[in-house]
Amino acid sequence: MNRSDYLIIGAGIIGLTLAREIKRRDPASKVTILEKENTLALHASGRNSGVLHSGIYYPADTLKAKVCAKGGSMMIDFIKERNLPIKKAGKVILTNREEELATLDRLMENAAASGINAKKLDADSIREIEPFCRTHEAGIYLPDVCVIDPKITTKAIADDAVEAGVEILYSQRVTQVSGKEIVSSKGRSQFGKLINCAGAYADIIASLCGAGGSYRLIPFKGLYYKLKANRRELIRGLIYPAPDLNFPFLGVHFTCANDGEVYVGPTAIPALGRENYAGLSGMSVGESAQLGLRLAGMYIAGGSKFRQLVQREAGRYLKGNFIKAAKTMVPTIADDDMIVCDKVGIRPQLVDTKNNQLVMDFMATKSNGTYHILNAISPAFTGSMAFAQLVATSIMDDDGKSVGDLTC
Repeated sequence: MNRSDYLIIGAGIIGLTLAREIKRRDPASKVTILEKENTLALHASGRNSGVLHSGIYYPADTLKAKVCAKGGSMMIDFIKERNLPIKKAGKVILTNREEELATLDRLMENAAASGINAKKLDADSIREIEPFCRTHEAGIYLPDVCVIDPKITTKAIADDAVEAGVEILYSQRVTQVSGKEIVSSKGRSQFGKLINCAGAYADIIASLCGAGGSYRLIPFKGLYYKLKANRRELIRGLIYPAPDLNFPFLGVHFTCANDGEVYVGPTAIPALGRENYAGLSGMSVGESAQLGLRLAGMYIAGGSKFRQLVQREAGRYLKGNFIKAAKTMVPTIADDDMIVCDKVGIRPQLVDTKNNQLVMDFMATKSNGTYHILNAISPAFTGSMAFAQLVATSIMDDDGKSVGDLTC
């Protein structure tokens, strides 16, 4: 039977960076990751936009803000040291109406509090950066925002962890946790400390350990289009709308990737499967029914804001509505400029079912020697290395604090 001092469930970006950090701090320990797939980066860690975020969306007292800038800097250093793909793309945030100017002010306050390089510019200055965009009176420019290749980067971090002595075991779907023993699809393992980094399945693993309480994950599907090759010149870097800060989703935006492709999206459509990337794939009757009931309960009891979010995003499943959202930022885009692509992601969003509220920040919890990362959503990739430092400190010191009590 395999026995590990630290047993991590999930070889996504959070599990990998955490395993790497623990092994660095305690080289003599045995650190093992159980991954349910037979390879890396099949889900969120390999399907995200590749944007290393600045942290401007998050108030300085949030965990997201605390790890985003530091984690992004650490990630950039790692990528450059290994000559991995990276491009300083720059990013503009645009407004579409008068009331969104107040949102820009809030974002600039966040930037000042967190030391983020951000500039509020008038519309003419924004168009010097992105000539084909449109903004109402003003926008924000973030010159340092980079784009990477998430799959290549994830594999490089895994290689680094393995070289340090971390063991990654594949095709290990966890089915049971009892005491200090875990049962997976390939047998049993014992652990000193168990760390749940299972992403979209984190709430399920937590429940196996008697943890997680009323917190549950609802998956949202992100669909993308891309611009035709002869229309890519419309976008120089990254173009985002001013966000609704009541929600964790950033809206349809433009991303100029490292390979020259320009992606438009994503949507945030409620999905009836944690791996429901296309059609009926990744769905089961039981899970779909459970998720459907949970979503319906949120829709009924979650207030007008949640209903507005669902209605807006569900409407963008139709290409016409999707294009309309894109045209608010780049009016010269024609209907046939955007073509269907195979880029699809699932973003699991944590909700507190007691009060039907979305959980906006990262969240972790402890229970009897088990540790659960319940809400490692965007900017989890960007902040992963700094976040791993916080979680490793909490787990290895076992000082009784939750991750949310810690600071960088």
